[in-house]
Amino acid sequence: MNIEDLFKYGVTPKNGELAGKRFAVSAIRPDGLDVYEWGTQGTLAFFNNGSYDLWREPKTLFEDDSIAPTWGNLKKAVAAAGLGDETMFAVPVIDGFREAQMSKKKLHTVDGKDVMCVIVE
Repeated sequence: MNIEDLFKYGVTPKNGELAGKRFAVSAIRPDGLDVYEWGTQGTLAFFNNGSYDLWREPKTLFEDDSIAPTWGNLKKAVAAAGLGDETMFAVPVIDGFREAQMSKKKLHTVDGKDVMCVIVE
């Protein structure tokens, strides 16, 4: 792990309820790191060596095919992208895109899971 990257990107715990949360590094010690919550000058904490990873921007289902295309993950991706509630769905057509026309249909089951079926008319 590059020492400069620790200060540039910050770190996150590997496990626990704070995993994924970004912390700034204030000092490197032989047995770990002194950290504080990113964007604050708040309370210092200590992460032992091996208990943290370099923090990386979380990916969304727009960027990572391994993330399930669920309603919750779509909402998170939309929020992360800074898109508002007025964002329209569009479908590709030969000469560009057009608004998606969706019909309200009952939920369907695929592989034993309930799914929303978006129908483009």
